[in-house]
Amino acid sequence: MGYKTPKKNRIYHIYDRGNRRSKIGRETQDFDFLFNLVINVFNVKSYELLCFCLMPNHYHMLVFQTGSQTISSAMHTIKSRYAKYFNTKYGLTGHLFQGTYNRKWVIGDDALILTYAYIINNPKKIKYKNFLEYPWTYSNDFLLKNLLARRSVSRE
Repeated sequence: MGYKTPKKNRIYHIYDRGNRRSKIGRETQDFDFLFNLVINVFNVKSYELLCFCLMPNHYHMLVFQTGSQTISSAMHTIKSRYAKYFNTKYGLTGHLFQGTYNRKWVIGDDALILTYAYIINNPKKIKYKNFLEYPWTYSNDFLLKNLLARRSVSRE
């Protein structure tokens, strides 16, 4: 599947990590900047962000592609803007992220629910009891329930 080929009405699990597994933020302000950037970039007609979790050295997101703008375009915007912000702030050069982001097509309701749960439960790995306590987790439960309902109706 080509990264530049838009595939409408598909859900993707997108993830990436820091170069050499290093942290992708040093201060709360860095994580806030990246978190808000992701929310803003995916808050357009071509996508619906189902959930997102920003961890110290990586991130996960679940995105429903609804329009013709490619996910690769959105990811390029996110990664380049954040790397420029981070490198300028700390006087660094070079890659911040390990490489091209990873993207997996989520097929079926079971896979959707499991992927969603995996993403929002990521903060448990760093001792948070649930994602509601973790400041850099976004979840659109209403959208997920609505999407599952639409998918089950379309199969009948």
